[in-house]
Amino acid sequence: MYLKPGTLLQGGKYEIVHYISSGGFGCTYVAKHRVFEKELVIKEFFIRDFCNREINTDYISVATKSKRTLVAKLQDKFIKEAQALFDIRHSNIVRVTDVFLENGTAYYAMDYIKGSSLADIIKKNGPLPEKEAMKYIFQIANALKHIHDLNRLHLDVKPDNIMIDRNSNAVLIDFGVSKQYDEENGENTSTLIGSTPGYAPLEQVGNNVSGFSPATDIYALGATIYKVLTGNTPPPSTSLASGDKLLQIPASIKPSICNAIEAAMHANKRKRPQDINDFLELLNRESITYSNTPGDKTDITSTETTCIDNSIEQYYAIDIISSPDNARVYIDGKGIGRSPLYNVKVSKGAHELILFKLGCQQNISTIDVNNTTNEFNIKFKKYSEIRNFHEGIAAVKMSGKWGFIDKAGKQVVPCKYNEVKDFSENLAAVRMFGEWGFINSDGKIVISNKYDSAESFSEGFAIVTKGENYALVDKSGYEIIPENCDFIWSFSNGLAMVQSNGKRGYIDTHGNNVIPCKYGECSSSFSEGYAVVMKRKFLFYIQYGYINTNGSEVIPFKFDLAGDFSEGMAKVLGDYDKIGYINKNGGKIIDCVYDWGQDFHEGLAAVKKNGKYGYINNQGHEVIPFQYENSGCFSDGLAWIYMNGKYGYIDKQGKEIVPCKYSHAQSFSEGLAAVMLDGCWIYIDKDGNEVY
Repeated sequence: MYLKPGTLLQGGKYEIVHYISSGGFGCTYVAKHRVFEKELVIKEFFIRDFCNREINTDYISVATKSKRTLVAKLQDKFIKEAQALFDIRHSNIVRVTDVFLENGTAYYAMDYIKGSSLADIIKKNGPLPEKEAMKYIFQIANALKHIHDLNRLHLDVKPDNIMIDRNSNAVLIDFGVSKQYDEENGENTSTLIGSTPGYAPLEQVGNNVSGFSPATDIYALGATIYKVLTGNTPPPSTSLASGDKLLQIPASIKPSICNAIEAAMHANKRKRPQDINDFLELLNRESITYSNTPGDKTDITSTETTCIDNSIEQYYAIDIISSPDNARVYIDGKGIGRSPLYNVKVSKGAHELILFKLGCQQNISTIDVNNTTNEFNIKFKKYSEIRNFHEGIAAVKMSGKWGFIDKAGKQVVPCKYNEVKDFSENLAAVRMFGEWGFINSDGKIVISNKYDSAESFSEGFAIVTKGENYALVDKSGYEIIPENCDFIWSFSNGLAMVQSNGKRGYIDTHGNNVIPCKYGECSSSFSEGYAVVMKRKFLFYIQYGYINTNGSEVIPFKFDLAGDFSEGMAKVLGDYDKIGYINKNGGKIIDCVYDWGQDFHEGLAAVKKNGKYGYINNQGHEVIPFQYENSGCFSDGLAWIYMNGKYGYIDKQGKEIVPCKYSHAQSFSEGLAAVMLDGCWIYIDKDGNEVY
């Protein structure tokens, strides 16, 4: 009955990956677009009771002439409805991308939503918390509002047909039985109607097509809320009409939500809310009304929506659309959701409109709402360069200047600096007009711009220079100037390396010489209580060893090259110029057999062998094969890899979690990574999804 994996459609443009499911009127598959190498879903028109797939072929036939006439009529409706769905564009509605004829039947392609259905989530985890559940319900309500405004009904709203993608957004899928209506609400298609017990109202169970209206979908939406909050499938509408009752909803659920469920699932469709706005009003979340009356602003990073002055009688309904979409939208300081937003009720006059989108410059504008305006299109400028997040803040570059954003996309520090360092200990070094200073996360200057160079804070101190003089500066701006200091490196373990007269040693936070300047080369800072130092044995022969913070030599000077300790291990250069690893006793625990190696992070180290990179664990076992052209350290459970000129990410089992498709990539930090795709910098999460 089903197309086999590997089957090609449309001259090889699509390849069937696997079968998903089938209903009375079609089969659904995961397929791959072979040009763009992107997964999608393909629906095939196939009426199980009338159609047959011929043996050893993909062609579909119908046995009798009378059935062929009916199937042809329904197939024509299937195509027309798919063409109509092609024009629907909403962030919470699955997108149809192609419609075509082949194998004696019809197909349409649509986006593949990676994630889980609400039904699967409930089955696995039980009822959802109210806040999470209502977030998804409001998104689906907005999707239905958009459909209804196009005189279309979905007619199969249920948890199985609501996907939660990897960005935790709800997406309405499966429009297989949806209906198009004319202006008089007369049904003008004849596709067979199905019904799902518990979610279909009486008029749908009886296939009373003339009785369909937005109230039909509202019944199903109310039943869906009941399922999501209780974990119980509602009784069939026929049972409720006969006197059966819904099981009690938990007492913790707001009364307004309980009342909305009861009203939506009324047997008499005329006693239900007649449109989505009426239903949202029952939920105490009416399409949000905004007044230009002055008042206190909410936190601009808040994702909560607040009703303001519902008593306003004169308002205008506006649409807010952004390119790219899925931006956080705020009107007069109040968060209202993510773009695109439709039929937002706003009073006449001027309003402040702010949009945030991660990786784009925030847009702040004033909109003038009057009876001639109903749509505002906002285009974002993308940052020319972005860095990873540190302490919840990331550096971004626009028009040659640097600033900082938070994880909501808000520009917390304007792009006005020539150069910046990442935040460390709540401060960041910034350069303006050729001089360096320090700012806090609010953008306030806490140490004035007066230095020729500055490094990030470490253990309460930062290194700065004036001319040829080095100094340490604390967070109050107090300067400590060590004597006879030609160079200083950052603090670690309470000490910083300094150079004097060509020799290196270490000072404490008071500028006192703790370890005399007698070494030719040292670690830039102590790591895990140890520092690498170099001694000249003979005129042309030097060797490396390790000292502790007291200056005692704890590992003898016997290595040709040595690195800092990380996770109790340090790389050293041994015989035949090969890399191995030692422990803090100086014992060799991984033989020197690698061409190169990186420090251990999260239990693994990237090493190079025979021109390829792989990973070993702290016992020296090769756990990820040597197959990469380059690779990075693990961070947040993932490491970047480089293959065939592109970057991607793998997990600790070597599974490619994020495909190699980026021209630049940074290590993950605080759950996000900055990557470049098609010439634009974006942020991705650990599933590879772009973060908005």
